[in-house]
Amino acid sequence: MLPGKLRVSKTEKQKENKPPFSNFLLIWTFVVVNLFIAACLIAFIVTGSEPTTLIISVFAFFGFECGIMGWIKTSSKKKEDDKDDGNDPSV
Repeated sequence: MLPGKLRVSKTEKQKENKPPFSNFLLIWTFVVVNLFIAACLIAFIVTGSEPTTLIISVFAFFGFECGIMGWIKTSSKKKEDDKDDGNDPSV
């Protein structure tokens, strides 16, 4: 090891290559909502009525969740851009 270099552990290397958790959550949300739509369609074909309150609740929850994730990502990107420009708002 060279005297001027810092050693990077394996866990830090793995963290760099690992996609963010928000990407996993978005994929999971997409899959669950599509499965829910298919289940509601099947329930409608079988029973002839739709679970309106459940549909509204599920879409409200996932819409809110994805909106908050987008807001968090936008605000963190803005902070990174401000730091890169030298306009650190915390100073």
